[in-house]
Amino acid sequence: LSSSQNQCPDGSIVPEEQARIEIWGSCWNRYYELQVEYFMSRSARKVLEILNKNFLWMRTLGTTPTLETDHLQRYPDAVADIALHVHNAVKIDSSLDPTPQGGPPTTSTNNNNNNNAT
Repeated sequence: LSSSQNQCPDGSIVPEEQARIEIWGSCWNRYYELQVEYFMSRSARKVLEILNKNFLWMRTLGTTPTLETDHLQRYPDAVADIALHVHNAVKIDSSLDPTPQGGPPTTSTNNNNNNNAT
């Protein structure tokens, strides 16, 4: 086998068939590059330039904020903060509950009032 037969779609050479299949799937040797061209009118290009310059909307579409380092570092603190809020809300709710341990209210009744017939 020549090295071109073991060349993967990304240009790397992987001699082992099983490794190529694990990376690219069973049709690894059928991938090919398509040439893509975009046409844009002058006015559309100008609008796109303004949007990209002023609003950075393309960067927003192309990023995953939940995978950024800053977000990953702040995530445990955010979860701890939410847990504290939930804990405090439960604590306040249980202190406002007039029933012991959330059960039905207890009332003291005097059954001797019905037996006073003499």
